[in-house]
Amino acid sequence: MRRSKRWVSVSALTAILMVVLGLSMCSVASAQEVGWEALTNRALALSRQGKYREAIPVAKEALKVAEQTFGPNHPNVAQSLNSLALLYKVLGQYAKAEPLYKRALAIRERALRLIDGAPQWFACSIGGPVP
Repeated sequence: MRRSKRWVSVSALTAILMVVLGLSMCSVASAQEVGWEALTNRALALSRQGKYREAIPVAKEALKVAEQTFGPNHPNVAQSLNSLALLYKVLGQYAKAEPLYKRALAIRERALRLIDGAPQWFACSIGGPVP
């Protein structure tokens, strides 16, 4: 009898620990997201002041943080790519801007395909006609 009570206690503690660790992981992601937003806003402020060359390293760091935080195919990565490409474009560095624009476009197209595909999947899953 004692073993089963002890096992329940260990299971309960394990469950609590998993919840606490899960919540702490959420706060880490939130802190990283806040960091990305701060970098993005800083790059935007610099570009609005016409400080394009100063904005580029900040925009590069925002892109790096976005990729690490959200993954390489997230819309926030596309936004960071687009912002960096725009800075290069304004400075006439078109060869650096073009691949960034293309990658941002590919991410956004992929996201739209996923959204457009959702109603078809949903219709099929409930036995309705495929549009």
